[in-house]
Amino acid sequence: MVLINPTKSASTQQQRVADQRIVNASRNLPNSNTLITVTAHGSPKSMANDVRGYSVTNGKQLDAILNRNSDAWKNRESNDGMTVVLYSCRTGSDVKEKDGNSKGPSFAQKISSSDEFKDVEIIAPDQRMYFNSEGPVGTYEAKYAGDNDEYKRDSNGDVKSKERSDTPGNWNVFKNGELIRSYEGDWLPTNQPSMYDSIFKEN
Repeated sequence: MVLINPTKSASTQQQRVADQRIVNASRNLPNSNTLITVTAHGSPKSMANDVRGYSVTNGKQLDAILNRNSDAWKNRESNDGMTVVLYSCRTGSDVKEKDGNSKGPSFAQKISSSDEFKDVEIIAPDQRMYFNSEGPVGTYEAKYAGDNDEYKRDSNGDVKSKERSDTPGNWNVFKNGELIRSYEGDWLPTNQPSMYDSIFKEN
């Protein structure tokens, strides 16, 4: 499921091109009756529903979106065994002060503690998401970012650059409001991690 609208009028041409690349790449993401992927712009506090033009901040809103757009979610027999992966920048990161100190739980952690997502595994990145034409590259720190992971800006207030660094972030896995596992940034999220994932990708 993709909540990015590459044709929205408020975007620059450069942003529209980048958004279309993400939309195209998201078509290659794995989905199943128990694994649901959501691609959207995000932050530690929320996720954007560009298709309808509002911010998603709680479990009730995300539940409504999944019920409208995902047969797997709508037709599930129970939450047990369900996994939702958020391909959405920093939704798995704590909200931070400017100095980098944590001041609150991430969007993904809050979603996982909601009644609507009880017993569901929520997987989300703690850094920026990067895509190429074939799919996700992974989650990495931005090359030019401050201690709170916000993009650095030039003297005109414009973002200096959105390019990525070589420093990977983490894929955090939450369940019932708790962080239960974490994987390296170049891991491809799945609800059935392999032995290789457990040995070489799990933190």
